[in-house]
Amino acid sequence: MKKHAKYFVVGIILIMLIIAGGCSSSASDNNSDASSELEASSKGELLEGYPTDIMPLYKEVRISDCSYQVRLDPNYIIGKDLYTVSYESEATIAEVGQYYKSLLTEIDEEASSEDFLEGDIGSQHTFVSLREEENGNTDVSISLGAKQEDYADTNPYFKDYPQGFIEEIEPAELIEQIFDIQYSVYNTDVITRYVKQYKTELQASEVNTFYSDRYQQEDSYLFTEDDYSTTIFWKAEGYECEVSISEGVDSAYRFVTTEIRKYT
Repeated sequence: MKKHAKYFVVGIILIMLIIAGGCSSSASDNNSDASSELEASSKGELLEGYPTDIMPLYKEVRISDCSYQVRLDPNYIIGKDLYTVSYESEATIAEVGQYYKSLLTEIDEEASSEDFLEGDIGSQHTFVSLREEENGNTDVSISLGAKQEDYADTNPYFKDYPQGFIEEIEPAELIEQIFDIQYSVYNTDVITRYVKQYKTELQASEVNTFYSDRYQQEDSYLFTEDDYSTTIFWKAEGYECEVSISEGVDSAYRFVTTEIRKYT
């Protein structure tokens, strides 16, 4: 019935800049400024347009992930399109749970528990999953359905989608588009992900051949296969490109997922 958001274990590494020279006072100031900028960037940011007035973050320490999904099927419990956010809160599970429970206009008491909430804020359905961190903080994962009037055929965050890096196979039906920004645990990398999922009646071997023939000469090309899926990976002009192929539930169709990643 419910789809739980992924958990992203979040951390921060502060890099101290050591500048040799006689101006120790100036060097100290520069180090402090650089560390402050790094700490600020490592805290992560919400996507522009995320509805903080409806679903704010509670005592957040840092954000590890924020995404927006546009789907073809409107029949999900949470709705067709949605935001997801993963972040760390300095509050306890009980405090975070009570905070979000107070925001809900309707709650599914049967589905909800101490570490999971399901309910509505007005017309928008939401899930909130909570997990205690080793340091006593709380890892919070939010899924918030978009308003129906905001449903779209194209992900609005795809306006800068990198064109020409992954060819679309045909015939295939586009069923999901995900724009996702992740903030690395180990450094200041910001990972921007553009994900598309298609449904096709082509055989897996046909899809494999289509992409292998086009990209096997690309940098870092890698073809991997197991009993459940195939993954084709390569790099091009600073982007990581990946295609995965897996069987549908009744073997009458295949899922083809394409992903373009950029590290900044």
